[in-house]
Amino acid sequence: MRFFLTHARFPNFNSNSWNGRWIYVGRNYLTMKTWEQRLVGERISLKELIQKESVKQRPPILDWIARQREANDDSLHWWMTDLAGRNNMSSRFFDDIIHIAALKSWVDQNLSYQDEILVICEDSYLLATIETNLKPLIKIRSLLGWQIILLLESGYYILRGCATLARQILCFWKHYHAARASRPSNLQTPHGELYLIHQCLDDKALTKDGPLACRYFTVLPQWLEKQGKQVYRLPWLFDISLPLNKVYQKLRESSCLIPEDWLTWRDYVVALWDGYNTTLAINHSIDYESLYIKLLVVRERFKQLATGFSVSQFFLYKPVLGNWGNELTGLISITHYESMQPERVQPYFCRTNEKLNSKSIGYYHSLVTRDYLAYHNFPGETGSLVFPDVIITSGDLARSVLIDQGLDPEKVQSGPALRQQFTPPVSDDSRRALAVLLSLDLQAVTETLDKLSDHLDWINSNFKIPVMIKPHPMMRKEVILTQMNWTNLPQGWQWCDDEMIDVLSKARCCVTMATASIFDVLLSGCIALPLDRELTTAWNSADFLETEFPVLKTVPKEYLRQRLEEIFVSSRQWYDEEFMSIREKLQVGLNPVSDSTLALFL
Repeated sequence: MRFFLTHARFPNFNSNSWNGRWIYVGRNYLTMKTWEQRLVGERISLKELIQKESVKQRPPILDWIARQREANDDSLHWWMTDLAGRNNMSSRFFDDIIHIAALKSWVDQNLSYQDEILVICEDSYLLATIETNLKPLIKIRSLLGWQIILLLESGYYILRGCATLARQILCFWKHYHAARASRPSNLQTPHGELYLIHQCLDDKALTKDGPLACRYFTVLPQWLEKQGKQVYRLPWLFDISLPLNKVYQKLRESSCLIPEDWLTWRDYVVALWDGYNTTLAINHSIDYESLYIKLLVVRERFKQLATGFSVSQFFLYKPVLGNWGNELTGLISITHYESMQPERVQPYFCRTNEKLNSKSIGYYHSLVTRDYLAYHNFPGETGSLVFPDVIITSGDLARSVLIDQGLDPEKVQSGPALRQQFTPPVSDDSRRALAVLLSLDLQAVTETLDKLSDHLDWINSNFKIPVMIKPHPMMRKEVILTQMNWTNLPQGWQWCDDEMIDVLSKARCCVTMATASIFDVLLSGCIALPLDRELTTAWNSADFLETEFPVLKTVPKEYLRQRLEEIFVSSRQWYDEEFMSIREKLQVGLNPVSDSTLALFL
């Protein structure tokens, strides 16, 4: 067997002359589809091996992350990297380890194969890492000049880092002046004990009438205020397009801690320096169990350089909390529990401030797939300065999932499902549409739309039903259309900006991929159709229910028509009964919002 390794974007050979078998290694679905149209040979799919290796590689990945943490002495700089949070939706690093392991496993099973196979690698770091790991097993020839491409790609990350730094400085300047314009002259520090809730706010949250609320904590701030608690909101402004003067006016009307009120120019400089230091926290000298991955780690350092300055906004929380909270006697900090950078500083402040009687609470707001590494805990993690004192989940089902994935049972409690709506299912006669809930993962979005568009004519001619496309609220439609190279949605499809529950009330079936909103689908009485993924792990958030309900397993593209035919025509009653059982299971495992469940936050 021989491999010919080439670069996905700089192939440097006549692809029209290649008629043999080929493998795509990476996770860019549209790039893979472009190669599929360009080449006449058979594509070898690693999909099944990727699923197996995603499970097999979890323990060594967690062990490697734990050793990185130890090498950094549990520093905040380390915890503010994507690697520390095991965010394999954001970072390619973890997928690339799984891809290489899957490719190596395929080689072990096919050593007798004689012909040369084209291996298309998504970047030069991946190409070099594959070459290093497979050279002892098979003959390999590589794209000429890939080393030059590697230097160019490294330079690209450096330029991105400079651009990110410039954008962050400009962002700081704009927000500082917008906040100062409405800052009261008699700014006062709060006293006593209070609750500080970290709210992720977008345009929609800021333009809604009534008290300021986010989609994660919903009614919690108002409920705490009704209990006589002093409540402040720490706003995290996400993808805001509204005029900043209106944004800050709304925040000042809503009992918000506005960071810009409590900062000096020196705090901004230190925060930017902290953002740069996250790059240095990634240690490339720590070996991985079964693979040589040094070049992937180097690329991750460059990537952290390219994005690290953007986390400076969260490093600002250190001086903000110190200046704003210096008269407090008690602080209860409530953040998301997603193992991401926005939630790190608050528990760190609580644990390192000896003057305060403080407690940090992380809220696990959505059940998600076992493929998401962030919720697989390694020994010692819960003792870190950045880890919350307690995790409150949306119910017993979520609590059991976290415990199964390594979380200390004493750290996690079963609380309210703040995001879910437990409305009774509507009449079947009014549910005709096919809904599509799009993920925040752009690759999942493109794969979902591409696979569905392959069946456009068949759906239109056989079912004559509306197809409603519901984008993630944090993703713009223009970005999706640009990624798909479309000017508009295909004929018969329509964007749907209604609330989730309104969309699902009109749909008999809902297609999902890589989204926790599948539970909104299941609770609404709608039939979920989770699609399989070609290049990465399945990312099916309902995967922990697959053993009891096999109908929740992801559907490969070749069976999509058959599944739709069964749902809408041939097996309607069976699907109705099966998904009613799933709904009942979830209703038992998730806790509706009530005084008793909300009281866990007290």
